[in-house]
Amino acid sequence: SFVESSMRRGSRGAKALASVLLLCILQVAAANDHKYKRGDNVPLYANKVGPYGNPSEQYEYYTLPFCAPKEEERKPHHLGEILVGDRMMKTLYALPFHISFDRRTLCSYTLKSKEMDMFQKAIDEDYYFEMFYDDIPLQGFIGDKSTEVVNGRNVTMYSLFTHYIFTIGYNGDEVLEIQWDHNPESNLDITDTTDPTDVHFVYTAKWVKSQHASREHVLEHKESPHQHLEIRWFSIFNSIVTVLLLTGFLATILLRILKNDFTRYARMEEETGLEQEETGWKLVNGDVFRFPANKELLCAILGNGSQLLCMCFGVLFLACLGPYTRYNRGALLVSALLIFAFTSGVNGYVAASMYTKM
Repeated sequence: SFVESSMRRGSRGAKALASVLLLCILQVAAANDHKYKRGDNVPLYANKVGPYGNPSEQYEYYTLPFCAPKEEERKPHHLGEILVGDRMMKTLYALPFHISFDRRTLCSYTLKSKEMDMFQKAIDEDYYFEMFYDDIPLQGFIGDKSTEVVNGRNVTMYSLFTHYIFTIGYNGDEVLEIQWDHNPESNLDITDTTDPTDVHFVYTAKWVKSQHASREHVLEHKESPHQHLEIRWFSIFNSIVTVLLLTGFLATILLRILKNDFTRYARMEEETGLEQEETGWKLVNGDVFRFPANKELLCAILGNGSQLLCMCFGVLFLACLGPYTRYNRGALLVSALLIFAFTSGVNGYVAASMYTKM
């Protein structure tokens, strides 16, 4: 029956929840140890490239002709990283813990015309890249462009960044923050794409003592480059007051109409002594209380709606506790998935309860 199938669906949801929870526990237990000694290798993973103005448009880092390793080595991803679309790959950058150096060669090769066209397109669309160093995200840009007057006409000049500077903040044996910069003097002019051009990528590492005590302290003083959020309480209260005023005006108008209708119906019944035929808004009573044609479908929709509503409240409650951080990638999607599985019992109960009442 429909009730039994709803209960079985709730049981399957509970089993799925237990499986996902077990998987997450194993992933947390296998998390990386963020303690290092001087000289320990800390890999730098490249994640994606894409337009800075549209972070939802993402491509793998090595879709552009950067220095790629001969053998592809991807980082193991947990559930949250998979859900947000991360596909991290190990790069050729070697940044050992607490060792600074200057202008270390990454690679040298010849850029063909097609590859320079790809870089020019990326620069036109303001592409940025995202990397991860010890699970700490860092962003940078591919290159830059400017307009110069050549022979009386404006010409767009393209520059490719070839010297990356990594400034890494540490405290004791932990990496707390990392920043990216480039050396403008080493930019490569790729304006002319008719002939191949030799490119030489180098990078510099600077280790500095961080003034922060932990990564959480860093987050309190640093924003994500795509999340310049500022709570504007005046706008929020202004919107709430506007909604309340409009609701009050609408309720006043409807109550006045209903009062006039009731007065008119009562006066007509007193004059004629007979009940008048229902017209206008009174016909809604029959539509609202009419028995549904597909009660199974209605109960299923009500059950799913109640489950989604509980999931939204659960996600908002967890947001108040603060588990969604830049370092905990995909936490929002994982929590939504777990809460949705956990509230499958609510879905089955509401659907079965409504079905038995019909």
